Amino acid sequence: MNKNSLKKKAIEIGKVHSGYTLEIEDFHKKSGTLMFAWKSACGYKEIIVELDVFGNLLDFHLDKESVSKVVLAEKSLHERALQYVMVYYPEALDNFILEKISVNNDKKSMQFTYVQQQLNLPLPRTGFFVETALDGEVIHFHYYGVAKEITLPENLLAKELVMEKCLKDLDMKLSIAMINSEVHENGNDLPRLVYEPVLPFSFYIHPADPSSVMKRDVQEDENEEDSLLLPLPQQEMPLPDINKAIGFDLDAYTICSKSFINCVS
Repeated sequence: MNKNSLKKKAIEIGKVHSGYTLEIEDFHKKSGTLMFAWKSACGYKEIIVELDVFGNLLDFHLDKESVSKVVLAEKSLHERALQYVMVYYPEALDNFILEKISVNNDKKSMQFTYVQQQLNLPLPRTGFFVETALDGEVIHFHYYGVAKEITLPENLLAKELVMEKCLKDLDMKLSIAMINSEVHENGNDLPRLVYEPVLPFSFYIHPADPSSVMKRDVQEDENEEDSLLLPLPQQEMPLPDINKAIGFDLDAYTICSKSFINCVS
């Protein structure tokens, strides 16, 4: 699609009316996306629409001009959010699953986040989120997309083996901590002696692929050796004597015991 066609589509998606003026029309060559931003006549409200070169909606943001007194139930807000997504990505629910629902009390809105999963784990920067005002109007939508090439390890360590190794290497230290009554059972918000774990380095915890453990250990060892071989910083040269720097011979003068005025009179 050419720029004019993309602009026309962005206006339709944003429902931009005559009360708004186009402020930004920016083409990102690296990502191949085109972003439009309109501001209202008062200058405080904004509509943003971002499309790819094929006209697919990537981001939509709307500043509501007023907060509606209508408040819909969570189920209704969820349905309206998905209806909005289905208009632009009919296959979204086949590729993504609901990860979380969060409430923004300041904006009086609710956000629904969907992600792609692999091995029952969410893949970062996949899926989409939709934020709706409590009256059901969509005020923010962002589409991340689908991860198509996913590389999985040939073997995975059993969770029990990883836990056994962590517990074996785990050290505990005695310290003083505030026991928060809202977090800890029998907490009284007073300082108490507690044992805290000294967690091992991350590369002992995270590798799920046993073939990667040795590689990461070797890499850490190499980095440690390199850090030991760093040259010591050179000491800065001391500053020259200030009297010599300005050509002042202190030995050629004597201190007058009288006041300065009497000495020069």
